[in-house]
Amino acid sequence: MKSNVKPILDSQLSGLDWTPEETMNMLRQMRGENQVKKKLSLALVLALAMVLLAVSALAVTLWKSYYHKIAQNEGDIGYFDSWSGEKRAEFVLAMQAEGIEFDKDSINKLASKHTTDADKKTIATGLILDKYPGMREDTITAISILEAEKGPLPDWSMEDKAAYTQMLVKTKTLGHDEEMYWLPGEGDISQEEALEITNKAIKKEFGETDEGLKAMTLYIELRSYADQKDHRTWHIFYMRKGAGVYDEPSQYSVWIKAENGEVESVSSPARQAEEAKKNAAPEHISQMWDDVIVAFREAEPYALDSLMTLRAEWTDQFAEMKQHTTHWGGMYDIIKNLIEQDIRMPEEGAISAKQAWEKAEAAVLALPGWTQEKLDMFGRLAEVYYFSKELDKPVYHLFYAQKRHYWPEFDGKPSDTYEKDYLLPLYALYGGDSTAVPHYAAIRLDAKTGELTEAPVVGQYQKGVPIVPEFELIR
Repeated sequence: MKSNVKPILDSQLSGLDWTPEETMNMLRQMRGENQVKKKLSLALVLALAMVLLAVSALAVTLWKSYYHKIAQNEGDIGYFDSWSGEKRAEFVLAMQAEGIEFDKDSINKLASKHTTDADKKTIATGLILDKYPGMREDTITAISILEAEKGPLPDWSMEDKAAYTQMLVKTKTLGHDEEMYWLPGEGDISQEEALEITNKAIKKEFGETDEGLKAMTLYIELRSYADQKDHRTWHIFYMRKGAGVYDEPSQYSVWIKAENGEVESVSSPARQAEEAKKNAAPEHISQMWDDVIVAFREAEPYALDSLMTLRAEWTDQFAEMKQHTTHWGGMYDIIKNLIEQDIRMPEEGAISAKQAWEKAEAAVLALPGWTQEKLDMFGRLAEVYYFSKELDKPVYHLFYAQKRHYWPEFDGKPSDTYEKDYLLPLYALYGGDSTAVPHYAAIRLDAKTGELTEAPVVGQYQKGVPIVPEFELIR
């Protein structure tokens, strides 16, 4: 899903450990929430459609047909910037038919059979960009148009949010684990009960008063993930009066199980952000972190020679950065391990990297459930040679991992290529279950004999058990 918030985050946080997926993750974190978009099976789409038919007749009447049209085209063709001129013209004409006023001469040209496809593309795109200032051709999407007309999604009524979910289901563009918005139904505690539970939890946890809560803006959502539609959750959060939901963290955020009213979490994202701000590193250190993260990201996947170059360039700066870093995780941990470990170039008597990869591949294929077809979907994330103090000998440590969207093979291709051509086929090999796909496979070999030093380590999802970051295995 594209949103007009992304350019803001890109400019404000351009050097951080950041990906398009993490943009939406950050928004969830800002609002006290805890998402790669996969298509639902036809059976699940039909089942959800039946459930959603009863959502709200009122909500449907508030929805315009061109919302459905752009969502349908996104599912059938791709985002707007990949449409032909004819398809763009059809969309603008659909908007015009529902009362959106455009230049009459331009509309006549779009409706004419004599206008070339290239001209229709130019005219239609221009009309939309004129109507929605601030958009670009590559940000014209169903959600960006809806947010331009209705405001940020969290500000919408529960009816509009439910209608949005219904639209995604009908157009088969709802992601496999994307958020769904609901109106309360049988089996859900009421909105009034959820609000009462929320306020009690906030007052107990943070000592807030009724007057303090009344002075804030209240938001209420009933949600689930598409692959867990029977596990609906009330998300109730308070924002500072006058603050936009995309502008700053919520003051309080509470998640409640809709089936029984159990509080899953209660937090104050605003207080957490303030605490993080107090502990922030000096500006020049922050810039150094931005630069080193970009450098390591751009070098991935890591060949041994490029990894050695990175270490040489950043070891001295890292020593200074480390003094000001209290929180580790994500790219910080990756960089810390790759710089601090005794990584070196292969020494005399060691097998070659090519031979090491051949042995690593054989070792992975010998594991239960692995096939050549599956392994071919994973990329060579890194090759590392170091002297292991743990084993008291030099080793090769080789890593296969799910490919990243920013790897060279996806560079310059349409934005949805990564999902359509890589993620969905990968998930299909595991029955459509993204949680069944290993995150990585790590193989450590005796650098001289090529023998395994231990069984390969597979980073596999287990409910309630965190996956050990692959580079933490270097020791």
